[in-house]
Amino acid sequence: CATAPPPRRPSRPCPRHGAATAPRWRRPPLGLLALLGATAWGGAAAAGGEGPLGPGSEHMDAEETDEHLERYRQRFAAGGDALRKHGGSLACSACRMAAQRFQNRVARKIKGNMGAEQKREVFKTNLDAACAHSAFPQQTAVVEKKGKEVYVDWRDAVANREGKVSVKRMSPEVTDDLVAACRQLLHEEFREALLRKVLNIPQGTKGSDVDFVPWLCGPGRAALCDEGDDEEDGDHEKEEL
Repeated sequence: CATAPPPRRPSRPCPRHGAATAPRWRRPPLGLLALLGATAWGGAAAAGGEGPLGPGSEHMDAEETDEHLERYRQRFAAGGDALRKHGGSLACSACRMAAQRFQNRVARKIKGNMGAEQKREVFKTNLDAACAHSAFPQQTAVVEKKGKEVYVDWRDAVANREGKVSVKRMSPEVTDDLVAACRQLLHEEFREALLRKVLNIPQGTKGSDVDFVPWLCGPGRAALCDEGDDEEDGDHEKEEL
């Protein structure tokens, strides 16, 4: 026997040219969820509450949420994630260069016998110098070395001091990228962690005794570099006198 055809789904009318359409909802970027989730994590863990992101998160009031959203918008409106936007290999290279400059321009000026306030003052006074444009090579190149892309001083590449490399690009914007990545890493993402690290430098030791490159860039913190990545790094900054 004949059966009735299944009901047809009503077709969506095509909007006329120039007609306004309702905005489509877009899933929030994972970075935003991570930012809000990480910020809300600590208080809930202490209070034993649970927020909208699950166990360990908490509810933030409207003012707190707006503040964190605005900070997120400012970062990504300025060109996205400056540290990671060129891929994992260059993110590791940029992190290593930033950590070396922090060690030479900030940490090496801090001694274990300093008081906490003096350490804070040295940290605050010298942090900007670590990411200053003058702290990086005048001409920086991206090269492929042993199968990985890294940042190097263009003069070292030309003089074959980096060994066998393949030059990918070289322009003033490359150094600009490094400066932006350094500021994101040292001034935003890990400023407080770096401050705690130098505050905990024990008596009888110096900040220069701490190897900040694996500490900051390895799995325990930024998680941008793997073990052995130092062998591929072409940047070996000399300590300031």
